Amino acid sequence: MDPLGTACAVALALSAVYRTAVRAPWPLTIGLWVTSVSQLVSALVTTLDPPLMDLTGWANLSQIITYVLMVASSYIFARTTCEVAGMNTLWALVITWASIIGMTAVYLITNLSTTPSLVVETIPGAPSYVFSWLLAVGLLPTHIAAVIGAKKGQENRVLFWLFGIYGVVGALYPLLMVLDRVDMYTLRWPLEATYPIVWTIQLVSFTALSLAGVVGARRHIQSGAANAS
Repeated sequence: MDPLGTACAVALALSAVYRTAVRAPWPLTIGLWVTSVSQLVSALVTTLDPPLMDLTGWANLSQIITYVLMVASSYIFARTTCEVAGMNTLWALVITWASIIGMTAVYLITNLSTTPSLVVETIPGAPSYVFSWLLAVGLLPTHIAAVIGAKKGQENRVLFWLFGIYGVVGALYPLLMVLDRVDMYTLRWPLEATYPIVWTIQLVSFTALSLAGVVGARRHIQSGAANAS
């Protein structure tokens, strides 16, 4: 089990538990639970992938589950931010489905589902390169919504910018996978160098997201107290 991945999952779960306990609005809480599960699965890749491949015949399946959950949670957070800022959410839904369908298709019809790898985006060839871009696109909704929302809202600016940190820093991960290519088949840096960087990026990103969950819950409590008085 990867320690940084476990730390990400725990931080997200604690935020989700707190929001559940205080009965904060459910969309963000569900998003935190989904993301926590995605990071727990990601931390267990080396444990889960071999038996899943034996069971299904597909390599790297736990990683694909992780990425689909990450993109889905990105939409949940983007939708939450958009609703608070009074923005339309259809664009985020379109991007999310395009990313999920695209990643799934690339995985199923290429060597990504037959070539075991600790990080599926580092498998040499065009499929992993395209997959990295689709993942990056799928993480865009949170970033776009947070930046626009931060400009439109004053009262919730801290919450918006925490989402922004999550979106911007989190997007560095797939971007790193794209930049790690000299060409379609040659990696620029060894996996031993990029793997800890990826998890550090994830830890910063998801810590910001966890804090956003707590801040949002606190404001929900304060709002309820003000209404009661």
